[in-house]
Amino acid sequence: MAAENGTLRAFRALVRIPDLTRRLRPWGLVGHMPARRDHRGRGWAWACLAAAGGLARKANCAEIMPLTGAKAADARAFYERAGYDRREKTVLLQQLEGGIQA
Repeated sequence: MAAENGTLRAFRALVRIPDLTRRLRPWGLVGHMPARRDHRGRGWAWACLAAAGGLARKANCAEIMPLTGAKAADARAFYERAGYDRREKTVLLQQLEGGIQA
């Protein structure tokens, strides 16, 4: 979480997911980070992403994957500048309205 003058500017959620591959090393999933356009370009998201990476390393994660919207070209460019490769994995999403679908 990053704050300035008591105002939240950026946050990240890192979820550590156990895995049975990669010598039982977990992987990290970084949740969405909403950012108002007038708060972008100030290093808040960069600092939070670096902190999430540090936490993932401490947790011995084999990899870390951020989530972003499919239409968010600016967010994808941000992650690519940070060293993430969008061609490495594909995520498919199914929205679950009102619980588990039978």
